Amino acid sequence: MRKFLAFLFAFVLAFSLINPVFATEDRDCDDFKTWEEAQRFFEENGGPTKDPHGLDRDGDGLACETLPGFNPNHKPGSFVGDGGDNGDKKDPKPTKKTATVVDVVDGDTIKVKLDGKVETVRFILVDTPETKHPNKPVQPCGPEATAFTKRLVSGKKVELEFDVQERDKYGRLLAYVYVGGKSVQEALLAEGLAKVAVYPPNVKYIDEYRAIEAKAKAAKKGIWSDKPCAEDDKKGDDDKGKGDGGKGDDKGGATPPKGGDGKINNPGSGGKQPAGGELPKTATSFPLNTLLGALIALAGGALLVARRLA
Repeated sequence: MRKFLAFLFAFVLAFSLINPVFATEDRDCDDFKTWEEAQRFFEENGGPTKDPHGLDRDGDGLACETLPGFNPNHKPGSFVGDGGDNGDKKDPKPTKKTATVVDVVDGDTIKVKLDGKVETVRFILVDTPETKHPNKPVQPCGPEATAFTKRLVSGKKVELEFDVQERDKYGRLLAYVYVGGKSVQEALLAEGLAKVAVYPPNVKYIDEYRAIEAKAKAAKKGIWSDKPCAEDDKKGDDDKGKGDGGKGDDKGGATPPKGGDGKINNPGSGGKQPAGGELPKTATSFPLNTLLGALIALAGGALLVARRLA
């Protein structure tokens, strides 16, 4: 009996120390002293494509933005070699094509006629509030973003600039869009009608876009306002865009999630996004550790009793 209890005690103790399932703990931002430490951990564990610990709550590829040393200009993935900073390597010349806009699906998605066929184009590096998501209501500033994009590009010739990845998992073209030589993405960001949304490897203009986004935030424009696109602020704009505001929106039906890899950002939820790691942990190893501790204590107690009774 004593031998059996001793063996059980040793087995449970060893198993708790070496088994990765029991040894793995969820991490949150409070577990790191600096932002760089958190960002390196985030990228080494699959970020920004995967975020098993929930460290990047606003989906911009940057973890724990409230920690000391936060660098808003960091290129996601560069700590592990995927951020595009190749030193001596030059960026390949991007492919550019001219197309004609035939429909505006929403603020960051259009349909164009390109090479004789209609293609859906998703704007790279920006995300506008939802208007047609199958599982979400219309979000604040969503209709305004759609109307803004319509005024810029409807029926016009646009230039599409492609980055490293040309299509997303839904088959949509991914492009930087220009009309009259001006960037549509930059215009949306400047008006506070879009936020920067990072989906590597397409990060060519991330620094420029973040700088424009920061100015819109400081000015509390659009989604960054205390009352995003409130009725009093947008009444005149609504009257101006009413004629074309409802036409194209009814054509496309529900669109796929904004992110090409299935990630959905939510810039319109009250105009505020939680900083990385501010929400509670998504999981915890506490129950497992408690169970193991109880088993170890039980085995040790039984062994002690057996020795005294012997």
